[in-house]
Amino acid sequence: HTTPSTLYSNATLGMETRARKGKRKRCDATAADAGEAFRGLPNHLVATHILNSEHFDDPADLARLPAVSRAMRDAVAATGLRFKEIHGCDAARLGCLSAVQRLQRGGRLSYQERLCQAAARSGQLEKLKGLRADGTP
Repeated sequence: HTTPSTLYSNATLGMETRARKGKRKRCDATAADAGEAFRGLPNHLVATHILNSEHFDDPADLARLPAVSRAMRDAVAATGLRFKEIHGCDAARLGCLSAVQRLQRGGRLSYQERLCQAAARSGQLEKLKGLRADGTP
């Protein structure tokens, strides 16, 4: 059996805990904005070893990272990479399935067979099977 005072103290405790968690999250976000793209790793190592274009099959994935934090923006800028929209034929030839899918979602993919071509080039057999089962040429 719980008393009204127990319910009040439990509710207060829950509010204090949520407030502490919120403050910790804000502090973590502020720290990420101010310093390192990845906590504990100097930005020059992040730029040269992690943000390497060979780790991203779709250039748009790397292009979205500057929005994460100021530190990530600085780390991406330190790579010296520049971003431009990739066309459907180039994306398919390179095996960038996510780029081809993004073009399709935006209504900018002129040939639907580019989806299968990109899936095949990148070795994504299950994706290729799914596309063919859905009637993609």
